[in-house]
Amino acid sequence: MIAAVSSGSGKTTVTVSLLEALKRRGYTPVSFKCGPDYIDPMFHRTVLEIDSLNLDSYFMSEEEIIETLSRYGGDISVIEGVMGIYDGLDTASDRGSCYEIARITKSPVILVVNAAGLGRTITSVIKGVLSDDTENLIHGIILNRISDSFYDKLLPYLKGEIAAIRDDVSVIGHIPDNKDIHIDSRHLGLTLPHEIDGIREMISKGADLIEQYCDIDRIIEISQNCCGI
Repeated sequence: MIAAVSSGSGKTTVTVSLLEALKRRGYTPVSFKCGPDYIDPMFHRTVLEIDSLNLDSYFMSEEEIIETLSRYGGDISVIEGVMGIYDGLDTASDRGSCYEIARITKSPVILVVNAAGLGRTITSVIKGVLSDDTENLIHGIILNRISDSFYDKLLPYLKGEIAAIRDDVSVIGHIPDNKDIHIDSRHLGLTLPHEIDGIREMISKGADLIEQYCDIDRIIEISQNCCGI
């Protein structure tokens, strides 16, 4: 699962870039989306040319969620989260959240953190999210929209702080801010894929970036060795 601290963190961009990168490596990925959202799956379809399925704990039972993932999953399944990782139907539980979906399906989570406008506080945000990960589902961190120089400066401290809490969480890498792979938002969600000129080129550039700056092999290793229904 690709989850995030909040909406606007870059989940969809990371998801489609990762799907394209996995295709380049010879995988046949299948994608899913948490909740009833229909726009993000359009982006998944642009990459995979097959439908992306929804996993929604409000409309579906746990058994239906597990059956859907088991029946339609490919040699690697990528689930895109929704909103913040713990955001759901109320403020007192994870009901309706993508974390609930991850827990039901026992899916390892890669947490995307929007680092724009933050400094050392990035570490505090990540530590706070990890403290609520009661099932130890988060296994990777990707810092989005962060400069190479600051990432290199922050990384030793960030790794040390994470290691003091968990020994099974990897910093997968980072993605520098790049306007060429930005997907605009509007009041009903993201701009639709067919409204974006050069959408295929944008996705290809995103895959180039995630391959250059993130450890794809580690993501694949996490998907194979962690959790799983």
